[in-house]
Amino acid sequence: MTEIPAHDLEAACGAIRDAAEANGVSLRPVGSFAVRSHCGRFQSLLDRMGRDAVNDLDFAAERRHSKSVRRVFEGLGYVGHKQLALATDGQHQYFVHPQTRLGVDVYFDLLNYCHPIPFADRLRADPVTIPLAELLLAKMQIVELTEKDVKDTVVLLVEHDLGTGDDETINADRVADLLSRDWGFYYTFTQNVGRVVERLDRYDALDDAARATVRTRLGGLQERIEAHPKDFRWKLRSRVGTKRQWYQDVEEKE
Repeated sequence: MTEIPAHDLEAACGAIRDAAEANGVSLRPVGSFAVRSHCGRFQSLLDRMGRDAVNDLDFAAERRHSKSVRRVFEGLGYVGHKQLALATDGQHQYFVHPQTRLGVDVYFDLLNYCHPIPFADRLRADPVTIPLAELLLAKMQIVELTEKDVKDTVVLLVEHDLGTGDDETINADRVADLLSRDWGFYYTFTQNVGRVVERLDRYDALDDAARATVRTRLGGLQERIEAHPKDFRWKLRSRVGTKRQWYQDVEEKE
């Protein structure tokens, strides 16, 4: 994959968001680029930890704006991946720019990989990216957690405290509520809490204070999750546990 300079990604993201706003569409970055965008104070920590460069963009949008989104990208010279849009019934679209080769994924109403993360009514909760709670959930829903996902998660937690709202805090109530209705997601998330904590000592770029911050915030989040009342479906599914697959298989784009 050709590495795209960070400033080119920022310029492309800005152009896409400006064009979307001009067409009355809200597009919010998700994924690794969104983590970098939302972690201004500790962004350099990602580089010091050896985080791989980000080479594509991901956006969240409302499904009711799907046609407008396509027009926005076509107006900027991008070409859509028709097969993917058909295969996902329009819930996931992919665009690539023929000259820059920049690829852009757009998800409508929910992220749907190992576990579904709905965001249809949450796009305007944060002016920069999707809300921090959803950014964290998007990383921690990955069953086979990779080093890059751990590093993104660590920096997100070093920079942002827990809270009950979305204004520069990770909305712990939102995380706990979503996981209280989906045992499979709860299991993956809580397993990944342990994996992140376990790997903290591997990163020389982290000082003791940063490690302590991540441990404290993940511990506090775990407490909120466990204390939140679980619904009937969660309790029923918990009885089956891991005897049955608790996550969705993820297919790669061709």
